[in-house]
Amino acid sequence: MIKIKVTNQTQPFLIFLIFKINSNMKKTSILLSLLILLNLSCSTNDSDATVSLWVDSERIDCIGEAEQTCYKVQESSIIDEANWHLLYDSIQDFDEQYETGYIYRISVIKINIDNPPADGSSMKYILNRVISKELDE
Repeated sequence: MIKIKVTNQTQPFLIFLIFKINSNMKKTSILLSLLILLNLSCSTNDSDATVSLWVDSERIDCIGEAEQTCYKVQESSIIDEANWHLLYDSIQDFDEQYETGYIYRISVIKINIDNPPADGSSMKYILNRVISKELDE
């Protein structure tokens, strides 16, 4: 601890010193707050995940936001014919590669959309890689 004897001569200096320290602390606090905000805004969503999907050999007609065709998919490790469900969303970078007649095993990044439109999906799918592509028999 530093002890300073305050006199009429040292008082203006101490006021200046306290103001300067306080001013630097404000700047530091503001800078630190901005860095924390920036870090929070750039952090990834904990609910984003990479998953493997089986994609069936045929898309089927379905009604989501409008009439469309849907993928039949499942996240199981092996194909269970009773476990297919409809995926109403597109799979970014996969839609162009998909060929009817082939069963695919793909790895996708599944992204949770925090504030989706009222008639939109809360998930986004992006192709990570095609694991396998086999002709359906």
